[in-house]
Amino acid sequence: MTQYAPPLDRLLTYGEPEFAPPERWRPYVSELGLTLDDVPELVRMTNDQDLNSAKSDDPRVWAPIHAIRALGELRAEAAIGSLISLADAEDDDWITNEVPKALGLIGPKAIPPLESYLGDQSRDGLQRATAVGALEKISEMHPAARGECVSALARQLESFEDNPEELNGFLIGALVDLGAEDFLPLMRRAFEGDRVDEDVIDWREIRREFGLTGFDPLEREDKSRPKAFLPPLPSEANPAATNKAKDAKKSKKKAAEKSRRKNRK
Repeated sequence: MTQYAPPLDRLLTYGEPEFAPPERWRPYVSELGLTLDDVPELVRMTNDQDLNSAKSDDPRVWAPIHAIRALGELRAEAAIGSLISLADAEDDDWITNEVPKALGLIGPKAIPPLESYLGDQSRDGLQRATAVGALEKISEMHPAARGECVSALARQLESFEDNPEELNGFLIGALVDLGAEDFLPLMRRAFEGDRVDEDVIDWREIRREFGLTGFDPLEREDKSRPKAFLPPLPSEANPAATNKAKDAKKSKKKAAEKSRRKNRK
């Protein structure tokens, strides 16, 4: 197992943290006397495969999460790129929840690299959804940066025809949460183009969030063949176990987003 010098070695003993907003995190900086000089080792800890693959009952398996939080508390701008790259680990719910919070604490300096990651089509929709969450957190924690965050989200939504449908759902959900009613026509075009995963957010919910009333049906694009009757692609006819796992992960994340939005009220 990789070794860490004091005071970072104490993070190996903390065990499972409370799942909580940043204001309820441990005070890592004051408790351990951390400074920006500790950033390289904290980054190393977040990527430490020995720690990340430790047994679930080993307190060291939680050290990377504590390191992510400590980087956020330090406002470690030098760690922005490393934190964003952790979004590739989409199978780790803790990573996808804690990275946006840490980047939210770090602030507006993270916006340009987050927008770059958001537009990277080599990543899938769930990976890029972590960047959506981070932009939303930055806007919440740094109100002066709201316009920049909203613009970044809207620019990506403008590519709704090329985006994965679930990504469009997360983009729209974030814009709704941030009260970006000016982009309602863009959201509508994405829905009418049948490019939004409505398991994430639906049109009725958007109208309710913005307090819109009256009958306002979507004008869906006329499809020559309904999706339900399209023959499956060869790769879909007998999906591999990995694809089933990925679908389950998507469903779980979408359900979590639905629940989060419901409980936000």
